[in-house]
Amino acid sequence: MAHIQPAASTGDSIDVAIHDFRATTTQGVDADNEDVIVLLRRVRDIMGMDIIFIGEFVEDQQVLHHVDTRLAEDMRLEGLATPLRDTYCRRMIDATLPQAVPDTSQAEAVAHLPATADLDIKAYLSVPVVLSSGELYGTLCCISHDVQPWLTGLHARSLADVAHLVAETVDLGRLLRQQPSQLQG
Repeated sequence: MAHIQPAASTGDSIDVAIHDFRATTTQGVDADNEDVIVLLRRVRDIMGMDIIFIGEFVEDQQVLHHVDTRLAEDMRLEGLATPLRDTYCRRMIDATLPQAVPDTSQAEAVAHLPATADLDIKAYLSVPVVLSSGELYGTLCCISHDVQPWLTGLHARSLADVAHLVAETVDLGRLLRQQPSQLQG
């Protein structure tokens, strides 16, 4: 199933989604924050992609959180841990893969990865999630099961705005978890 190219106002639509998220959430990123899923679903729809997730880097693994997908069979990805060396996201962070890949068959850096076939990745969009401390938390990623010739760096810049919000929300979640122990101490 081919996707329709997102409207030229993708950036404006993302800005509205970010504004709505800021207006409704006071929680950090955790498994119970439905607001994060709602935000990611809107972004996935705006971008015209099939899957969106937050990939947290935990030691030498990438763990997928807040997976939202068009297809029920892709929900198996929630909580999936994969060695970082085998991920698209690691290559994007290492700058051996661009943030926007409209056709993965044309990207030599990932053609051999098992995920390309296993997840039927035809197009990829990803940006880093960097916390206020400078720590690389992981990535915010979108995948399409179809080639997306319209996908460009402009889409990556819009996704980076969302990744910044995700980073703020991770920071907030960590702060909220620390507060009870600080009050007792």
